[in-house]
Amino acid sequence: MTDDGAGALEERLERLLARAAERSELAEVYCLTRTGTPVEYENNRLKSISTAEHAGVAVRVVAGGRVGFSTTTDLDALDEALDYALASAAYGGPADFDLPGPDALLPTRPDTYDPAVSDYALERMLALGERLL
Repeated sequence: MTDDGAGALEERLERLLARAAERSELAEVYCLTRTGTPVEYENNRLKSISTAEHAGVAVRVVAGGRVGFSTTTDLDALDEALDYALASAAYGGPADFDLPGPDALLPTRPDTYDPAVSDYALERMLALGERLL
């Protein structure tokens, strides 16, 4: 995702979390985004290169003392995901836990991302693929 796209998505997720908090006792929103560049070879020759972005959002709520959960990959259907999570709480198990509040969040993101990976040039990856063949 581009920086502008990531910022806009973060704002939408914050609004979703606020709506979920208004409609339930506890709420959590989780988002995963990834970008990949699959390279496909066939008969020892380069067949295709593409770039793909994927995103998914999960909503977990506690409503009426029960857990509800929903996911979506349609970023235009966040309100529906919240509705489904709330509806599923009627059938969910009892919530015998508490979710961490905003103060429990890490001040910085965990060190799980290596920028050298995304800076690895496509030409360099293709050359490596050719060498492996």
